[in-house]
Amino acid sequence: KLVYTVTVPGQNNEQPVPFEMTSATENQMVFENPAHDYPNKIVYNKINNDSLVAKISGMQKGKPASEQFAMKRQ
Repeated sequence: KLVYTVTVPGQNNEQPVPFEMTSATENQMVFENPAHDYPNKIVYNKINNDSLVAKISGMQKGKPASEQFAMKRQ
């Protein structure tokens, strides 16, 4: 199994948070950690060879929430 481990400065007491890959296709990879507060799902969508969009999602304050981040190779 593939695990994507994230560490965010100032969050989770600087501890890494593992997200297990739950699906993958040629243009998309999905990582999930249902036990994490937010996000508990990270999806990477390949747009083309030089760009992708990352979407994080989960529940915040009892409501569904998500954010998207467009990335492009420089």
